Amino acid sequence: MIPESEWHLIFDEPYRPPTEPQMCKRGQRPKDPPYIIRQRRARYKKIMKLLQRQQQADPEGGE
Repeated sequence: MIPESEWHLIFDEPYRPPTEPQMCKRGQRPKDPPYIIRQRRARYKKIMKLLQRQQQADPEGGE
């Protein structure tokens, strides 16, 4: 983390603490915009489909 006193040296604006609505419940990282969440969901579904297909093709689970 950058100390508040040095913030204006790195960025051209005064330090502003993160506001509540931007942060998720844990407060560790900003909330993702909806389109990123949609992309992530689609990617997850695709991966799960691939995994299920592999398991059906290879029921013993041997790699």
